[in-house]
Amino acid sequence: MLTDSIEHRLRALRASPVPTAAELRALVTTHLARAETLAADDPFIDGARAQQVAEACLSLLEALPTLDAEQASWVAAACLYYGAVDDDEDDFDSLVGFDDDAEVVNYVADLLGLSHIHIELD
Repeated sequence: MLTDSIEHRLRALRASPVPTAAELRALVTTHLARAETLAADDPFIDGARAQQVAEACLSLLEALPTLDAEQASWVAAACLYYGAVDDDEDDFDSLVGFDDDAEVVNYVADLLGLSHIHIELD
């Protein structure tokens, strides 16, 4: 179950124009690279969780050719949410900064029947 603020954010992201798969892939990989760079010097940034979420986002993107436009908007929203630093829990200013991103990816994967794309949450 997502919080109200996360659900509101996802609705807003779904309402925006859907970027291309290449644009979403670039957003995800760029955000991961930044997380890995910052995590190397900051033990409070969970680089491992950032990588898990990025890999799950990339797996969702691989499923795009099999999805309709509405389903694709969910994938885009999950990737855009991951790529945003200032989401529900700031990615780089919190010990659990990527946990909300993982929750979003799990929610979208389950919604689309792609439950094999799942991140174990502690």
